[in-house]
Amino acid sequence: MVQPYPSRGKPLAEAPRPPAPPSVVNAVKLMYIGAAVSTVSLIVAFIDISGTKAAIKRARPDLTATQVNQLNTFIITLAIVSGRHDMAALAARFDRVLQAAGIRVTPRA
Repeated sequence: MVQPYPSRGKPLAEAPRPPAPPSVVNAVKLMYIGAAVSTVSLIVAFIDISGTKAAIKRARPDLTATQVNQLNTFIITLAIVSGRHDMAALAARFDRVLQAAGIRVTPRA
């Protein structure tokens, strides 16, 4: 925020920002698309989890119930970690592109 000059009572107006370059706008659009795809793939993974146990039992009938549950838990954990990692990587890349373009993003209160 710009502080008012001591002799004036009103704050100075901020200088208008130039528009973002087209390459930055395209990069941001692609990153939003990537984030949406990652989110959808994570949702599909969660929806598909219900069939995972049955698929494990069909593929490996020799496993005990405990082993099936452990493998199912491992697959669920892997899906969550993978989805979160993808989203975090996209957020970091998004931040770097904006910083490189000189665009400061301030969190909204």
